[in-house]
Amino acid sequence: MAEAVAGNTAQRMMEKTPLLLFFVDYLKLSSVRIEDKIDLYVTDVAQDKISPLYTDLTLDRWEHQCHVFSRGFYRAFIDGEERASGDLTNKEVLLPLRAAFCPGMEQDSVGGGFDSTQVFRGHMAQINIWDRALDPLEVSDIASCRIYGEGNVFSSDVDVMEEIGTTSEMVPLSDLCLPSENFFILPSMQTVFEGMDSCYRMGYALYVPGSLRNNERLFNSSLQFLNVCTNPYVLWLGVLDEEEEDVWRRVVDNEIVETQFAPGQPDGKRIQNCAYMSSVSGQWSDEQCDLKVLSCIPCIPRKHPPLNLRGLCFRMKAETAFEILGYVNARPYFHGFYGYMIFMSGPATWDLFDTNSNKTLARARLSSVSDYPIGRKNWIVQSTLCDIPKDTRIDLSLSYCLDSQFTCANGDCISKEQRCNSQDDCADFSDENECYLVQLPSSYRVGRPPESVIEGEPTRLASTVRILRFHDISDVRRSISLEFMLIITWKDARLKFFNLKDTREWNKLAQSEMESIWRPQLEFPSAQDGNSRMLKQELFLSKGSDPLPAEFNDIKMGELVT
Repeated sequence: MAEAVAGNTAQRMMEKTPLLLFFVDYLKLSSVRIEDKIDLYVTDVAQDKISPLYTDLTLDRWEHQCHVFSRGFYRAFIDGEERASGDLTNKEVLLPLRAAFCPGMEQDSVGGGFDSTQVFRGHMAQINIWDRALDPLEVSDIASCRIYGEGNVFSSDVDVMEEIGTTSEMVPLSDLCLPSENFFILPSMQTVFEGMDSCYRMGYALYVPGSLRNNERLFNSSLQFLNVCTNPYVLWLGVLDEEEEDVWRRVVDNEIVETQFAPGQPDGKRIQNCAYMSSVSGQWSDEQCDLKVLSCIPCIPRKHPPLNLRGLCFRMKAETAFEILGYVNARPYFHGFYGYMIFMSGPATWDLFDTNSNKTLARARLSSVSDYPIGRKNWIVQSTLCDIPKDTRIDLSLSYCLDSQFTCANGDCISKEQRCNSQDDCADFSDENECYLVQLPSSYRVGRPPESVIEGEPTRLASTVRILRFHDISDVRRSISLEFMLIITWKDARLKFFNLKDTREWNKLAQSEMESIWRPQLEFPSAQDGNSRMLKQELFLSKGSDPLPAEFNDIKMGELVT
């Protein structure tokens, strides 16, 4: 057999699981993903000479991967573009056909030694192996669905495979390169703008079908909610013609969309710029956006990372990732990559459930039956969780916010610079709550000065005196009366700081925070009759370093500086 082996896969929703695994008598190739980094092993030897390979952790999007081994050299292509390459430690890469090939599961013996925690979670299509190296143009054509690309050694579309715990469906090849239209419906009556906000806070956008086929799919799905979605026009649609009359553009990407209007529609001219779907025919009508008409809401994923559940003790960021996959009790449910579920178990009641242990871990009781556990919510622990005893109340956040953003209580995301800036940037004003600047360790003693940076020496203070004005100068009494500003600076390595701004005046400590930390005590022994008076005392913090990396389990994703 020739020494070149190329693997061609299409996949989505990858986690810490194998991509492809060849286990043979003489050779073991495996590619393992941890977070967004993919590491390559040949005969259980890490290939350190290969440049790092990273891919996006993005939901509902097919990703084409091609791994090429040729004459001791490795190349990795993602969506048709070369992303990593390098020399292999093992130059002889041969693939004898005496093997058990198990895509989606790592085997520690031929056809066995499986670990349930290493199972692939997602979708696979077009798994192919060749006995030659594909050239970059050929890889690009396969990745863009321009050619079929059937492997001459193995092809999942041709060869017989035993499937265990999987479901299969046949789709046109072109579907792998089309934008995903995996929608879900929020079965609650909202205005079009409320619906846009509801979808957005879940990391989604208001959906409009892009074809007649998908319009029929959405219409048929909406029929299950007619007892809740009682408006004859059952669904608002994510399409507007505000920019140009009768040119309807998708809300999610501003692209022009193929419309499915009923005969005689649209008829609202420049006044009616929104559209909704009939509960009888599935056809569209236009409507005025600001009339506060109530309909149900379909949502579609935006080009955005998944929702993240924060506030627990996950070891990897990928464990915090959730997406919406379907319905439980007639409400969308949130599916975690590692076996967790968040679903509505009763009116206004949501459960965090672990499918691995078959236990309800926590429960949230919301204020409204139409509310969802998006943003920061209070939960009650139902089973021991992260060493937290049962019946303890904890705060968890479920949001699409990035590590560089602050999570508002309602699930909106703002930049960390907008946190505690004396302006209400969150719609619910939660960004100006709990704007403390100092975090004290449990061992902190306010009466004990900070340790010196030089062992054995006293703590050094830097001071500056600025004379503001002289009130009196007396030669007879040999005294002066003056007003001055004394600026003292020091470093206390025991403290950690939150929400610091680049401008010092924004980092002023409140009186309660001043009294909680060590400060130098001032005495003026030369003052006549001890007559000195403190007019004002203020304490400011200054950034001494860049913020620490964001802790992915932090519910607010606050900015911490040491």
